[in-house]
Amino acid sequence: MTRHVRSWALAALVVVCTSSLTSAYAGIVLTTPSGLAPGAHFRFAYVTPTSTDATSNSISTYNTFVNSSENTDNATYEGTAVHWSAVASVSGVNASANVGTYNYPVYLYNGSRVVSSDANLWNGTTLDNNIGSTLSGGSPQDDNIWTGSQSDGTAYNSQTLGSAKPRYGRDDYVDSHWIDMGGNQNAFLSTRNLPLFGISDVLTVPAAAVPEIDPAMGGSALSLVAGVLAMIEQRRRRAMLVA
Repeated sequence: MTRHVRSWALAALVVVCTSSLTSAYAGIVLTTPSGLAPGAHFRFAYVTPTSTDATSNSISTYNTFVNSSENTDNATYEGTAVHWSAVASVSGVNASANVGTYNYPVYLYNGSRVVSSDANLWNGTTLDNNIGSTLSGGSPQDDNIWTGSQSDGTAYNSQTLGSAKPRYGRDDYVDSHWIDMGGNQNAFLSTRNLPLFGISDVLTVPAAAVPEIDPAMGGSALSLVAGVLAMIEQRRRRAMLVA
């Protein structure tokens, strides 16, 4: 009987250690914004903590950038990696088309709502909250953000990303200037490094939430298992003395 208990305790110790180490080295875990019911669809938005130039005319360059681990820290939602699209217009590709419009709300990493529908990103609606946070809650390297876009999410004539002087927005605005600073569009050359905005694919709230393991609880769990093992060893020694 004692051997079975010891086996169970050792197995528990292995599970706790593995879970604690996995959680400690995991990337950012995004959680469901408050008020969303199971089955609801939504999206996340963020601004990259690092910067890039705007010399490329390939939309894949900017999509790759907003998906890089240095910008997303391998963010997951419900155990699945989140895919991101850049709010960027290049020749032949509009930001609105690259991001897509599905009429679902958009939120920041902390659950603050940006817009009630992603369609409102492109129609001049004032944002509920500015997209000024990285996925870890930090700030970008610059508040000016490359977009190459007009306020409706379409490419701005000859000022797309990849042109000499692309359009840009600001992460501290909630009006249309968040994506297009208008008359100030000639301020920066495309060789300047600026952050980008990223919008996630559509996510779905699961039917039953799976609780995350808190790394801070690992120490308490390990102490509990260690205590059980010590108690078992004590009883084993006593049994040997009696025998």
